[in-house]
Amino acid sequence: MSERDYYDFVFSFGLIEHFDKGTTSEIIRKHFELVRDKGIVLISAPTPTSIYRVLRKIAEILKIWRFYDERPIPVSELRSEVGKYGMIIEDKILWLIGLTQYAIIVRKQIL
Repeated sequence: MSERDYYDFVFSFGLIEHFDKGTTSEIIRKHFELVRDKGIVLISAPTPTSIYRVLRKIAEILKIWRFYDERPIPVSELRSEVGKYGMIIEDKILWLIGLTQYAIIVRKQIL
């Protein structure tokens, strides 16, 4: 890839949770391949908090859950994966949306 093929910022929301753990790891790696050194990657994915589990179970019982391949990703898993490629700048669980999301912002390390 040429220098112009890299980005300063890569944003991912609603993607990585639809794959198994191994494929998720590979997709996260690809996010960091697309960003310049010292660029920023922001990834958000559902995380299995108690409120997430309860709301999802209710939706499944009511047969209104449509994301059957969604795999809520534990905070520790996502932190570990992105930590391979850069420094975590900020992270937090987004509680107000009910089906909790974990958002993490990472600065890519210089290779």
